[in-house]
Amino acid sequence: MGWFGDDSALKNELYDLKKAYEAMEEENRRLQDRLRECEALNAEQPASHQCENATALMTYQNEQLKRNLLDIQGNMAASVASSRENIAQSTSLLENIIDLGDKASGISSTLEGLNALALDSMGTVQALSERAQDVASILGLIKDISDQTNLLALNAAIEAATGADLRSWPTKSASLPTERTRQSVKSTFHSSR
Repeated sequence: MGWFGDDSALKNELYDLKKAYEAMEEENRRLQDRLRECEALNAEQPASHQCENATALMTYQNEQLKRNLLDIQGNMAASVASSRENIAQSTSLLENIIDLGDKASGISSTLEGLNALALDSMGTVQALSERAQDVASILGLIKDISDQTNLLALNAAIEAATGADLRSWPTKSASLPTERTRQSVKSTFHSSR
């Protein structure tokens, strides 16, 4: 496709004009041959009759040329109108292409913005994941402390029950729960690290 639409239409018009021109040339040759024949006949005829024949022949040639020129002018006018229409269509097509280019540029900008937003969201999700791991670690530590506290409470309850029985042993019974409590706190402290 060329600049002005379908090139084949223009080629067809040019081909038609060329054929019309060739036909006109052929007609012109035929008329020249006829003119020579008439001139030969006129040479044989008197001068007054030669003038009449020449005038008739020239009138006929002028009418033929006039018709041929009108045909060519009509073909040229149609060709010019077709070219104008093709230019108008090309201009409209160019405007549509520019409009589509602008829309594609807008879509590209929107996609770039969405990509940036997705990357930002991905960073936020990664940070939240790290925070969740930190919270899980803290919850594990709290569970360990809770388990140790439960053990300490159980140990204290056992010691309290045992302490009631050991009141008869005043020296050793007072230091026994205290020593066990220290051991429990140490093991809790070491496991939380």
